[in-house]
Amino acid sequence: MRTFSKENGRKPWLAELFHSIKAWQIGVIMALVLSAFTWLELQSYRAIERELTNNALAERSAMAQLAAATLAEKFNRVIDLGASLATRV
Repeated sequence: MRTFSKENGRKPWLAELFHSIKAWQIGVIMALVLSAFTWLELQSYRAIERELTNNALAERSAMAQLAAATLAEKFNRVIDLGASLATRV
């Protein structure tokens, strides 16, 4: 590990690295990291939204099938009632 010494007048290697990086380079690196996190979050959001939408549609479909079965049974009762009243003379 390099250290600062008065003999050679050099800074530590990490300090040299940070001083050699320009501000716009740091901005580009931060923008890339931020865009990667944003992309991952967007993918996660889309997956969760898709799953919740599918669950809501499945629930609505089940409710519609139950309502259709109930109505069909009620109509069958009305038909049976009509047939029984029609046969009474």
